[in-house]
Amino acid sequence: MSNAEVCILIGDQDVGHCIFLQELCAAHGLAAHCVSHPHLVVPAIHETFYNLVLLDSLMAKASGLKVLTDIAALRPQSKIVVLTDAAHPDLALASLQVGAFDVLEKPLTADSLLRTIRRALDIQKNELGHQHILEEILALEAQLLRKTSDALQGFAYPMKNLEHETKKQMVWYIRSLILPLIEKLKQDKNLQSYVSQLTSLSMYLEDLISGVIPNLHNAAGLSASEVRVASLIEHGMTTEDIAQQLHIAPDTVRTHRKNIRKKLKIAGSKTSLKVYLQAFENRQASTSKVGL
Repeated sequence: MSNAEVCILIGDQDVGHCIFLQELCAAHGLAAHCVSHPHLVVPAIHETFYNLVLLDSLMAKASGLKVLTDIAALRPQSKIVVLTDAAHPDLALASLQVGAFDVLEKPLTADSLLRTIRRALDIQKNELGHQHILEEILALEAQLLRKTSDALQGFAYPMKNLEHETKKQMVWYIRSLILPLIEKLKQDKNLQSYVSQLTSLSMYLEDLISGVIPNLHNAAGLSASEVRVASLIEHGMTTEDIAQQLHIAPDTVRTHRKNIRKKLKIAGSKTSLKVYLQAFENRQASTSKVGL
């Protein structure tokens, strides 16, 4: 984000120091608003989203740190930097424990303050970006569920084959795109607070697609990772393409291919894994047509 998009709140009972910080921010293109009483901080936060809150430790102490917990609860995306002095080391630790991003000791230098501000904003930018990705995944999931539901309700009896293809496309999309992305997000250290939600979402999607259409992958007892690799092989992707798609090493893909062939009992044969998987899907489609 550019400096023009950043909004900073300064909470300091020392009006002169508050103005100093405001002018320092303005000199670097950062808009800042000052409040000089603890009771004015939370209303200001409630009214406006501030990327960063510079909060004097005495103001935090006056509220028993409640102002810190209120900010964290009301605007969890905002970064809070507590400005303290050497006489209050316990207050600095307590501030970090209840949600402060960092603590800076007075007297402040412009360089140290600006470095901290930039670091907080950079981390916030990444977090907001990841949150946006997560929201897009959830929106895609909802869209897929709606489309699948509409397709199943709208298909007439003679269109069972089209229903099969729609389900197949949904399974492919979830396995090859959404689940790998969820796994990548789970590894991001900035999203550790969302790991349980991402894990639940992943398990839900696995359950959703596990019984949608009969498939050789389930019958052969493949792991979730092997199922994803097999789906991509079936669609003609190379080892390198699969590695890039699933964010894993090519050697890992080769290991999965060996395990898949072993579980399908075609290890050591000249049978093409891609052809074998496609043939199975064709047999399943033919079986569906016979049942019409």
